[in-house]
Amino acid sequence: MKKVFIFFVALIALLLLAVSLIPVLFKDDIKALVDKQIDQNINASVFYDVDNLSLSLFSHFPSLTVGLSDFGVVGKEPFQNDTLAAIGSFEVALDIMSVISGDQITINSIYLYDPKIKVKVLADGKANYDIAKATSEETPSDTAATGSDISIGIKYWEIVNGEFIYDDQSLQVYNSLIGINHEGNGDFAANVFDMTSTTEIESINLIYEGAEYLSDKRLFADITMAMDLNESRYTFKENRVQLNELGLGFDGSIAMPDESIELDLQFSSQENTFKNVLSLIPSMFLEGFEDLETNGNFTLAGSVSGKYDDTNMPGYNLKLEVNNGYVKYPEYPVPIDKIAINMAIENPTGQMADFTMDMSNFRMNLDGEPIEARLKVQNLDQIQWDAFAKGKLDLGKMAKVFPQEGTTMAGIVNANLATSGNVNSLEREAYEEIDASGNITIDGLKYVSNDLPQGFAINSSAVDFSPASLKINDFDAQVGKSDMKVTGFLSNYLAYALNDEMLKGSMTLTSTTLDLNEWMTDEEEAESDSDTSSLEVFKVPENIDFEFRSSIGQVLYDNLTLNNVAGLIIVRDGAVSMQNVNFRMLEGDFRMDGAYITKNMENPVFRFDFGAEAISVSESYKAFNMVQALAPVAQHITGDFSTDFTISGALGKDMMPIYSSLSGGGLVEVAQAALKEMKIMEVASSLTKMDFGTNENGNVNLRDILMKAEIKQGKLFIDPFDVKLGDRTATIAGSSGIDGSLDYIFSTTVPTGAAGTAINNALSQFTGSSLVGDNIDLNLKITGTYDDPKIGIASAKPSAGGAKASVKAALSDEVNAQKAKVEAETKEELDKRKEEAKEKLDAETEKLEDKAKEELNKLMGGDSTAKPAEEVKDALKGLFNKKKKGGG
Repeated sequence: MKKVFIFFVALIALLLLAVSLIPVLFKDDIKALVDKQIDQNINASVFYDVDNLSLSLFSHFPSLTVGLSDFGVVGKEPFQNDTLAAIGSFEVALDIMSVISGDQITINSIYLYDPKIKVKVLADGKANYDIAKATSEETPSDTAATGSDISIGIKYWEIVNGEFIYDDQSLQVYNSLIGINHEGNGDFAANVFDMTSTTEIESINLIYEGAEYLSDKRLFADITMAMDLNESRYTFKENRVQLNELGLGFDGSIAMPDESIELDLQFSSQENTFKNVLSLIPSMFLEGFEDLETNGNFTLAGSVSGKYDDTNMPGYNLKLEVNNGYVKYPEYPVPIDKIAINMAIENPTGQMADFTMDMSNFRMNLDGEPIEARLKVQNLDQIQWDAFAKGKLDLGKMAKVFPQEGTTMAGIVNANLATSGNVNSLEREAYEEIDASGNITIDGLKYVSNDLPQGFAINSSAVDFSPASLKINDFDAQVGKSDMKVTGFLSNYLAYALNDEMLKGSMTLTSTTLDLNEWMTDEEEAESDSDTSSLEVFKVPENIDFEFRSSIGQVLYDNLTLNNVAGLIIVRDGAVSMQNVNFRMLEGDFRMDGAYITKNMENPVFRFDFGAEAISVSESYKAFNMVQALAPVAQHITGDFSTDFTISGALGKDMMPIYSSLSGGGLVEVAQAALKEMKIMEVASSLTKMDFGTNENGNVNLRDILMKAEIKQGKLFIDPFDVKLGDRTATIAGSSGIDGSLDYIFSTTVPTGAAGTAINNALSQFTGSSLVGDNIDLNLKITGTYDDPKIGIASAKPSAGGAKASVKAALSDEVNAQKAKVEAETKEELDKRKEEAKEKLDAETEKLEDKAKEELNKLMGGDSTAKPAEEVKDALKGLFNKKKKGGG
């Protein structure tokens, strides 16, 4: 007997040793098998370590447990940076006798620890969970046998500390479930059994189209269902579901006899109070919910019944009632009381046209002031509505009833509004068929929050409503230091609100001061000191047709002050345009027409035509990045200039001009100015030994200068212009780039007599001999950069006299040659891009042709004469239709 006992102990030890050594001994074989299955079936990157594979008899004794830890799935382009699944640990408990016999392995239970799942759907409908590779319709002969090797006889399953995120950009839905703990049991080896499950979720969040419907809500569910796998019918028996404080009970069944789902469900609230309902309101609106005093009765009941499939929707109904509701914070003695709500939603067929929502009664008292409303909406295909609201709302009292941290508000809103009609009448602009009347007045409104620390106030406001328009009779407001008074109207506002149609309007704004700097946060101001990352392109709505006339005493923006701003701003067809806008800035007067266009958000563009009178040159350099980039010489000029200029181009995503796209031109006039401490003049004087007309302060006086300038592909070209330098005249022409590069010709006539000995000596180094004659025509070439100029003598010859026109003509030719070079380089770059695009297209076409040949060969069985011509055409047609649908 002793020997038998020793034998069994040794056998068990040997089995345990074998179980522990299997993952080690067969590690390479296991990895090869797993990699093969992944490669054949999964179009994604699966990360795992075979060393984390384990076998154990003790984890869930007496079952044999197979486990794998720290693995996951990462999608491929365009989801290469998104983790679809990251699993802390996954265990499957197998019936050990089924493993030993080898006939059919039975799964007893499944365990999932720390799973994190993130489902992502892009705006175009591509989903990161679509990772299964397409399989042949013909199943290999051994597939059925392989499938029967495993029996799903699960009796228990468990999820610990799970996380699930659903981010669907195509539907604008974001849903997160954090802290999922779930366990269930049921004998899936049987066909009829009871399944019980318990679920707890620590935090549920739901955002739809930017609106927060659930915020950090808890869920508890304890459900028992009768499972009939023969009939595919699942019936609720005992259940308790609680979302935050709101408890619901379910009755009925779900059946799936075929492709469709048959629903017969009823639900109702379970011993709920008004406070249970309030617990579903996002926490940001109910600070201190635990201290809230509430009372009142609440009932909620509904049902879902019918078939759900590709062509059918189930019917549904819901009824909600609140009676004698009461809400009060301990800090505020006056409650909201006598709250009554009666609302019913019905849709017997599930079709949009049969939808009805009827809130027949909404009433409440705020400090004795009654507020009442009703709303009925029918037929979501062609919306019909009937709405009414009347009451006096004291925002100061409301803020005390529902306090929000960091927010204060006050003011009185009086409303008496009624409207009824349908969308069909709006679409036909048959406003006489719509009833919309009433008014809203606002007095003494004040609002301050963490997001709006400068505060917002409406001193007075009066708005009248009619079916055709909304008329603003009075709007007197203050935002921080900015005051504004607005009058005007909006038309087609109902169609805009209900059907997203064109909103038209005209308004007049008058203001003493608009301080736009108050709208910049400290973070944005810090960023703008070093870059422009706080700015971004904004989309101009294409369904707004709006004229805005303004008269503003002073506008403050960044380091600019605009005075006496007046003009017309038009928002129309996806663009903002300015017409005859006048203002005073930088000690001078501006007039401007222009447009900002965002029809193509990938390539927003602008155009401005502006004139300026007596503008400070140096202040322009400080104020405008474009002047700093294209005309850095402005920083050394004191004096004023006037201009008529046109400029257009594209904007980057940071709302800054893309300099290489800029084009335009105009005239720049300088009546009197001084050029000082300019390195180019110092280098020129050093080279030629000439005094370029500097005064006693070492500055060059500039008088009566008229320049014609042109911008092409972000480069500034200056046509020949004359400048008086002391007792001589010089002609200057050339170009400068945004990289600081210079390419200018400086042409002047200098004396060669006794006064010009030093000059003549310098010129002889260039010509190899002294020049004779009274005067010399000298051309200096200025290259390099503004900060590091390179100056050389381009040409020097005895002056022919009276050849000023020919000099200008020659310089004009030089500038035109520079423009032509830029245009040629731009064309060369465009041609290069076109050729690259063509080569890419040719490559794609070649791939498509190869694919077509491949499909054609499959169709014909490798013989080009094996199929009739019509079948060949059909095959090609199907192939190219597929390509077209796929974006080709």
